[in-house]
Amino acid sequence: QIRIIERANALFYVQVGTGGDGWSVIDAANGFQLVLSETGEVSAAALGVIEDGITLLSAAVVAAFDYSAKATVVFTPETTTLIDVAIAMKSGSSIVMTGATLKLVPVVGNLGAGHLIGYNGDKSDISNPIPIVDMKWVGGTVDVNNQIGINAFGIEVCELLDMIGVKTANTVHDPVTEGGRGFSMHPRSRSVTLDGCVAENCDHGFDTSTKSDNLISVGVTGASST
Repeated sequence: QIRIIERANALFYVQVGTGGDGWSVIDAANGFQLVLSETGEVSAAALGVIEDGITLLSAAVVAAFDYSAKATVVFTPETTTLIDVAIAMKSGSSIVMTGATLKLVPVVGNLGAGHLIGYNGDKSDISNPIPIVDMKWVGGTVDVNNQIGINAFGIEVCELLDMIGVKTANTVHDPVTEGGRGFSMHPRSRSVTLDGCVAENCDHGFDTSTKSDNLISVGVTGASST
């Protein structure tokens, strides 16, 4: 049986069968097949991510993170996924990486950004910045792999972000660019919560920019830098 079904966020999927506790569906927008559970979760592997710690397939990783704005993307515990480009998170994104690692493969230059993972809104009009909103990241390790001057997470013009039990690792400070932080939080962000987060072997673990204005409100609980 094939029928149109509606899921969260008014997205439409074609149901092509059932199996286990979820549906096998085709995303009408992107045209690939995946398994979407009743809770709105999809595995990174189902989206084409190879989590073997050997294969570099950055396009699939970026596509999976993009898809996290539609459904929670879950990485497999005790695996490592390689990446060599910066990732721009979107409003509504939801990542579960408990027990898994995202690891940067060192590149020449700075990835085109000062961070590996960017929670950054639109600040092209500085008088009227447009934030990205309502995002969550649970667990896992983001390993910058000693790439000089790259922040694991860059957060700017962002609202309603919850990061729970996230670890960053192996950032190296660049005195010229001031990059190389585990968690770097910048102006015009509100309600950014880091709960139980850890920066391990990071030259700078947690940083709230000296450029921050009175719009920033960051709650950090149970965080540590080692």
